[in-house]
Amino acid sequence: MSTKKLLVSLSFAALLFGCGSQASNETQNLADTAESSSEESPRGDPIEGERVYLKNCASCHAPDAGGRPGLGKPLAGTDFITTNSTADLVGFLIKGRGPSDPENTTGIQMPSRGGNPALSDDALKDVTVYLKTLPQAPS
Repeated sequence: MSTKKLLVSLSFAALLFGCGSQASNETQNLADTAESSSEESPRGDPIEGERVYLKNCASCHAPDAGGRPGLGKPLAGTDFITTNSTADLVGFLIKGRGPSDPENTTGIQMPSRGGNPALSDDALKDVTVYLKTLPQAPS
């Protein structure tokens, strides 16, 4: 090991030792964060949800989730999104809603999984978490 690397290593070790448990706690928190970010988040990932939404949902519901007349209802900031749980919304997306469903207020088919059977339940959860972050779209 070169002298420069040794000095840097010793300085870093002294810094950690001098900071006591605070440094070890911060190091552990960073390790925990790195570990948890490499695993699937149980809460969903709104950043991934935005990507999935734009690719699969925006053609009917608009890029800003404000809806497109004759295609898809507004979603951003609506009671449907804000009052239903993520689990309930995922269940809705898995099933979809046919035009003859009594709760369908538009007469327009909402296909299961947004028309993309390849979308996983986790991807649908990400989309719903993303939608819950949006303010109501301008009219």
